[in-house]
Amino acid sequence: MVEYQYLPLEADEIRLLQIAPGDYERQELKAYINVTSSLYKALLRVRDQATSTVQLLWADAISINQKDVFERNTQVRLMRRIYEYAHTTWIYLGEEADESHRVPDLIARILEVDKRLFNTGLALTFTQLPPLGDAYWKALNALLRRPWFSRVWVIQEAALAKNGIILCGSWNLLFKKFSEATAFDLHQSHEIDVLKIPASALGRQQLNGIEIIRRNVDKFRRLNILGLLKNARMAWASEPVDYLYGILGIAQEGEEIALQPNYSEPLHDTLRRYAKHFVMTERAFEMLGYVNCAMWAQGQPTWIPSWASHSDCRTMWGLALDSNFNAAGSSSFEMTLVDNAEMNAFWLVAKGVLLDSITVAGYDRRSERDQMAGSTISSLPRDQIKHWLLEPDYLMSKAGCRSFYRTVNEWADAKASTIVVRNNPHKGYDDMTCYHILTNDVPPPSNRDDRISYEQSILDFISSLYGAMDWSTLCVTKNGLLGRVPYGSEPGDMIVIFAGAKLPFVLRRRQGEGVGYMVLGPCYIHGAMHGEFADALKSPKLIDLLLN
Repeated sequence: MVEYQYLPLEADEIRLLQIAPGDYERQELKAYINVTSSLYKALLRVRDQATSTVQLLWADAISINQKDVFERNTQVRLMRRIYEYAHTTWIYLGEEADESHRVPDLIARILEVDKRLFNTGLALTFTQLPPLGDAYWKALNALLRRPWFSRVWVIQEAALAKNGIILCGSWNLLFKKFSEATAFDLHQSHEIDVLKIPASALGRQQLNGIEIIRRNVDKFRRLNILGLLKNARMAWASEPVDYLYGILGIAQEGEEIALQPNYSEPLHDTLRRYAKHFVMTERAFEMLGYVNCAMWAQGQPTWIPSWASHSDCRTMWGLALDSNFNAAGSSSFEMTLVDNAEMNAFWLVAKGVLLDSITVAGYDRRSERDQMAGSTISSLPRDQIKHWLLEPDYLMSKAGCRSFYRTVNEWADAKASTIVVRNNPHKGYDDMTCYHILTNDVPPPSNRDDRISYEQSILDFISSLYGAMDWSTLCVTKNGLLGRVPYGSEPGDMIVIFAGAKLPFVLRRRQGEGVGYMVLGPCYIHGAMHGEFADALKSPKLIDLLLN
């Protein structure tokens, strides 16, 4: 038996597999292609689904000649059309293990409970769902930890599928139903969302991103590539450039010449090519919003986000996109790219003002938070949460300054707003009330309806608190402002507002022979988020800030 020999493809051609019914244990092959064990088992399971008809399949690992760089470049551009036109997209999760046979029944029960809650608007006792710790939940959580949920290429595959079907051993399930039942922040019930499936589970984070993309693809057809890169931050790719190329098919800019796949290009050049595109299309601040100093790319300017790596490092930029923050007021975008190979320069020069500097930075609370994942309203570690909420008072005393606000109520509001960094109104109690309840041990109301609102608001508040801990720590500035800044920020780092930017940023002046500033990431400074310092951004007060 000889190895299969690929023939060149013409423009817009693809290569399909023809799978015929038969007994795979007895039939001999005339040629072979090296594939992974997972793909081999997947093909067998797909053939089992149709025992009397020939099936035509496209599988990237086989249908694309992986040794031909030119073919890989051209075929990646066709992937969107392939998934859009496919009658069925098979999603193989592996063979049955860890009691995975329980999952289809659990998914059906979750969707039924959620449907009833949506239709009635009433809180349910959820007797239809298994209790905490039950084998059904363990089986689902084990399934969500399987490798498929961590791969970057599956994002566009699942988001674009007209008829996605999950295969797991002998059972199958519509991907749409599975995703809707397990992606968090999509349920009517926080009982389903918070109590049953840990939000920290990698599979849930990937599914949540896919579900958001899938719903938007259905509505808007294509999404902003920077937003897609944010939703794909937890995914994994065997080649670093695939963190970028793997989501091009569902991006608005997917046809832009400057962003096309080039597997022969060094990663260093690819990252700069993408960064240059965002600067030239006046999306530099949105790009800067995804910078996190914990994930600076080696050998790259600090203003280029670390897209080409598996990362759980988040920033608050997503919040900026969904809020009315406008730190720079009505000032206009002013930024220039310096690209000079002879000088080894790839710099951004941005207009802005040095607003303040950090005096005291808080603590990294992520490990403490992760120990509390899955807490219910009755099991919340209130003493620990109260300790977190009172941290601003400690930092203020350590900084040797009092609040810049004039009244106690305004100071409490500053603490509540800064702790959770949430700018949009929500149903139930406001953030200041939740802060007061948790720091003063206020018991829940006796009235049933009021108690439901109380519990919902507290869980919302805690969820926002946990979310803020993903990307930031508290700080106090030299001028007594309270804020949240990226992990890794230090006393002496500068708070800057760039002309035209929604958010302030944290910069660090280069030491020694270096010039300019390093970018640590976006931040939240209470009292500077809505144009309060916009007058300082009017010429001639603006200065040039060189970012490198």
